[in-house]
Parts: sequence; C-alpha cells; structure tokens
Amino acid sequence: MVTTNPDSLVFSADEVTRTLDGWQDGEGSLVERLAIAMAAAIRRGELSAGWRLPPERDLAAALAVGRNTVAGAYRKLKAMSIVGRRQGSGTWIEPAFDGGASREQVVGVGGHKLTVLDVAGERGRIDLAAALPTAPPTLDTMPWTGDTRDLVGHTGYWPLGYPPLRRAVAALFRRRGLPTTENDVLITSGAQQAIALIAFELCRPGDAVAIEDPTFPGAIDAFRRVDARVVPLSMDTVGPVDSYAAALRSAQARALYVMTTVHNPTGRMLTHEQRLEVIRAARQHSTLIVEDETLAELTYAGAPPPLAAIAPPRSVITVGSLSKIYWGGLRIGWIRAAQPVIDRLGRLKTIWDLSSSAPSQQLAVELLKQHDKLRQQRVSELRSRSATLLELLAEHLGDWHVTEPRGGLFVWARLPHGSATELAVRGAENGVAVLPGPATSPVGRFDDHVRISFVREPDTLAEGISRLARAWRDIRDRYAK
Repeated sequence: MVTTNPDSLVFSADEVTRTLDGWQDGEGSLVERLAIAMAAAIRRGELSAGWRLPPERDLAAALAVGRNTVAGAYRKLKAMSIVGRRQGSGTWIEPAFDGGASREQVVGVGGHKLTVLDVAGERGRIDLAAALPTAPPTLDTMPWTGDTRDLVGHTGYWPLGYPPLRRAVAALFRRRGLPTTENDVLITSGAQQAIALIAFELCRPGDAVAIEDPTFPGAIDAFRRVDARVVPLSMDTVGPVDSYAAALRSAQARALYVMTTVHNPTGRMLTHEQRLEVIRAARQHSTLIVEDETLAELTYAGAPPPLAAIAPPRSVITVGSLSKIYWGGLRIGWIRAAQPVIDRLGRLKTIWDLSSSAPSQQLAVELLKQHDKLRQQRVSELRSRSATLLELLAEHLGDWHVTEPRGGLFVWARLPHGSATELAVRGAENGVAVLPGPATSPVGRFDDHVRISFVREPDTLAEGISRLARAWRDIRDRYAK
C-alpha cells in the first residue's frame, strides 16, 4: 500500500476521468453522483491510496462541469474519510481506502473505521446489519443424528453432497413443478459458497457479469474475486426489466445474477411478466442466468414461478439455502443446474473443501422432513417482526422513507439527507449496527440508504432502533443548522 504523501504521486485529470464512466447516471445532484462514482473507483482499487487527486479546476475541465461540482465532491469524500485535504497540499486518497480493503473489512467516516459485516458481534452491541436467524425450538427436541447406517464405516466425504440430502433437495424442487433429480443438485456450505463456486467456474478475468444494484454484498465480492467486470443493473424502479436488456446488450455479459423473489436488500418481487422479460433479455444475448433463491421461501404471500420453471432448460443456475429458514449455523446450501454443470462444480468444490460436513447434512435431512412446518413458523415470526420494525421506524424515524418488504429479513430505508455510511459509524458508537447502502452496490451508490434486519426479538429491535434514532438526531441536527 502506498504511504500517504500529499507531495507525490498525482493522478492526472484524464486518469481519474477514465475510472468514472457513466458517473452522471442515477439520482441526486451532480456533486453527489460524482462523489459516489469516485468513492466506488477508490474502493475498486482503480484510484490508489496515497495518491493525490488532480486540482479541482483540472478535473472540472476534463469532466466538463463547473469547478464547484468537483469541490463539492471532494468535500463529501473528505466527510466520509475517503480522502484527506490540506490547504496548499491538495486532496489525496486515505490509506484506509486502498483497493485491497474489501466491503467486509472497513467503511470509514470521520476518522473512524467501521466493520460492516462483523457477524460475530460485540458484547452489548445490537446487530441489525446481518441477518442471522437463531435455531428453531425444534432443534432442542429432535435427535442430532438420523439413520446412521450411511455414516458408519463411511469416510463422510461426499463431494457432491450427502445422497439423502441431495434427494431431499431435489424433492423440494419437484414439489414446485421443476423436474429435478439428485444428479442436478450440488450441496454447498451455504449460499455464499454456492455463489463463489459459480463465479469461479463461469468467469475468466475481464468477463462481464450483470448484477442488480443494489444487491447482496457477498455476490459482488464473489464475482470481483475472480476479476469479473461487474455491470450494475439499476434497481431505482421496481422490476426494471428495461435496464436488464440494456445492460446485457451493451456489456455482452457472461452471466446475469438476479433475485426475483424477495430481493436483498429491497424486499421487492418481480411479477410473472417481468420474469418473462428477464428471460427474453437473457436469451436474446445468450446470457446464463444465476437466480439466487436464498430468501425466496420467506415470502409473506405467494410468488410467481422461479425463472428455472419458465426458462429454457440449462439456461438457469439456481442457488438456495437452509440458513435463513432453519439456522445460519447449519451452513447448508445448494446449486441446482444441468448435470454436466453440477459435475464441473463438484470437482471444483473438492479443491476447496473436499466435502461439506456430514453431520450437518444429516441434520438437514431430518429438518427437511418438517420443512413446511418450520418454514411457516419462520415466516410467521418474520412477518410479525417486520411489522414491529416498521412501527418503530415510523415512531422514531418518521422522516425516513421506508419500503415495506414482501418477505425476507430486511427493511430498505432512505434517509432524507446525510450519509448512510456516517450514520452506520454513529450507530456503532451508540451500540447498534446497520448496513450502509454503499456496501450493497457494485459501484458504491446508495449512501442515502440503509439496510436494517428484523430477525431479532421485538425488545431488542426496540432498543436497537432507539439507539439508531439517537445516532440519526446527531446527523439531522447538523443539517438543520
């Protein structure tokens, strides 16, 4: 990493401009859009820590905007501790935002560092950022092993997954009208591993992958880790099928990663016709669809068929998980795809971990015998807690714009002003964690949004929102002056 030295290593205006393609697209003022685009370029590592940014006048000329626009963007970046500024020394990129730092590691504001996905948690802190459901009460009364005959005398290594579990997952798909055998299923260590395996198998450095913006942070990192070129699909409107077609046409994307049922973080759901449009767009441009169904069974009402049920055979790879329905600690996910794809992914998985845990897979088989009951219990619990969170937000943060989710684990909320990243830092100082919008964006957008989880108990939610409201008042009062 380059040591911060404002007297050396200066980016030219042309070098910076080349990293900001399409920066004027989107919402907000020119100042906000420029700041977001520059922050994204810095997080991607295209603009390195320690280097000076060009003078305001030079960058303004290269971008064909007024000098005040660049000056305002620099001030916003400084407020987020992404850059430093000093009279006579210009503006430079702070080391905390070197391209080597990933979104799970740090987001900085005001000289602070914020770990946004610290899933272990800290004593006394209320975590409303991650969504980690606790184990169902059923786990207390059920045996931790089922029929052990498959395990006794066996190594416990099943590279494609424990056969009874593969059959049980295939049966879940058949119940939804998707012809599936165990040969079409690969068991993974959660949905995150499934996405990472798919990214590694599908993409070579420079391949384009179209991803919704915002989206699941783990998917962004999985495709970035294989040096794929991530193409954002705007989610500013519900079901933006036109943006799918436009992005696939311009990017020649190798794959399209989507969540059509209970989108993370927005909670929205595509209609049947919108799903057909997504399929048409992907077919037109020979793009493989990766549909993430991690939250799909947590809908509060019915949902249209998944893409794999209405798309041509072999055109969709489906990712699923039991972690959000049963228990995050179970770490059981899967991939449904054509058998040749499953075989290739299975060989890749053996390089990573040889096999998923045999006891966890056997426990999953026992839980799946009660799947409908456990799913209904979880959905009922989440629907109640979603309503509780919405009431708390209306009471304590009534000036926020909140999108009511169609299911899942999160509320997506927009701030009337200020920085969500700063709010996350102030929230951490008050003992509550939320996920700032830029962590969900391939290009660092949505610093006016936060994702709030509602998996916690009502009393914990109430205390967490009370702490968040205290943090928000500090920011709001500053804007009121």
